[in-house]
Amino acid sequence: MAAAEARPRLGFFLRAKTGLLKQPSQLTAYDRIVKRPLPLIPRGQRRKRVSRERLIFACPRISPEWELGMLHVLMKPKPLTRSAVEHRQGQQPWSPAADAALEESLNIIQDGLQTSLIIHRPSKGEYHFLIEFTPPQKPEILAFAQLLSRRLPDLWFVIDRLFVSAGVFHRRQFGYKLNLVPATNVHLPRVIRAALRGVL
Repeated sequence: MAAAEARPRLGFFLRAKTGLLKQPSQLTAYDRIVKRPLPLIPRGQRRKRVSRERLIFACPRISPEWELGMLHVLMKPKPLTRSAVEHRQGQQPWSPAADAALEESLNIIQDGLQTSLIIHRPSKGEYHFLIEFTPPQKPEILAFAQLLSRRLPDLWFVIDRLFVSAGVFHRRQFGYKLNLVPATNVHLPRVIRAALRGVL
């Protein structure tokens, strides 16, 4: 049966005998580009990402890494995924030492980069503190996030679509998966690194 299937079909011989098969010199650009047996399906342009006018940098009361881990356990209840969040609490405590680190980091950034940031500290809600900023301010906020997270390595922070812990920026793998991976393409501009040399 395998040998019979490997033989050329009758239609091939009929087309070859009648001269219907195209010679290499007769192939058009379409014949060379399109793969057989299915042609390439043309796709439209990717949707442009919506640019938001206001972004946030904040410290959630619940660890985002723990939240994503719990979602992973609920969707794929396996021992490997369960061990990542088992016997762990999701709350992120905010202590007086964290308040002092926040104030110290804020003063360093405002003095070194000559910028002004307004911190909101709601008594209730999703975040311990919240800073709203515009896209042009993002480099200064990235520096502030890195500086503060190094002083508070046990806490997770969020900045737009990024997550920060112990001075390392993370993002969701491929943008949609539930595990966090280092964001290797996030870097501080040279001007900011020079202004904060010895601090960062």
